[in-house]
Amino acid sequence: MRATLLICIYVLNLVDAGATHAFIALDRGQEANPIMRWAIEQGWWCFWSTKVVLVGAALWVLWKIRRSVDIYPVCIILFSIYALLCVWHIVGAFAHIFFAGVL
Repeated sequence: MRATLLICIYVLNLVDAGATHAFIALDRGQEANPIMRWAIEQGWWCFWSTKVVLVGAALWVLWKIRRSVDIYPVCIILFSIYALLCVWHIVGAFAHIFFAGVL
């Protein structure tokens, strides 16, 4: 169960990264996270590398400590945050389509 939840968090992280990349590349948004904003300023390679490595490392640590610490509440919180971010991106995309005419 926890492995599935960690994989879902990672997938949602990648969806968030892709949506962020698309919105910023189309000049339709900006990055709110100052660390990731800095990474974008360094280049998209840095942004993607940072997202993949930092989130991957954090989830790996959670996986490693799962037997000594109950990671389920943390996983639920992370899943909820990334799910809400993805909903935010979807709402933003629909808002641009319906109110601006195009993405």
